[in-house]
Amino acid sequence: MLRSPIEPTAKSGRWPRSASLRLAKPDVVLLDVNLSGELSYDVANHCMVEGVPVMLTTGYQAADIPDGLRHCPVLMKPFSTEELRIAIEAAAQRG
Repeated sequence: MLRSPIEPTAKSGRWPRSASLRLAKPDVVLLDVNLSGELSYDVANHCMVEGVPVMLTTGYQAADIPDGLRHCPVLMKPFSTEELRIAIEAAAQRG
């Protein structure tokens, strides 16, 4: 179940350290597929190993997402606030 209200725990354009992820204890991690020119798939896998549900946002084709991450909710850009809320709740429930 999500904490209420939904609030960002942390924002970063860089790879999160494992310790900082454990300290933040997020309900779900929202990752843009492209982080400053680097794909975030390794970050997504790291989060899942830590037991944190992941959802992805992208302007790319959903078919480009690797097989190991296809179970993650994908939010296509541009998206509305309501679409974001629904996707975050879906990711948290899958966790």
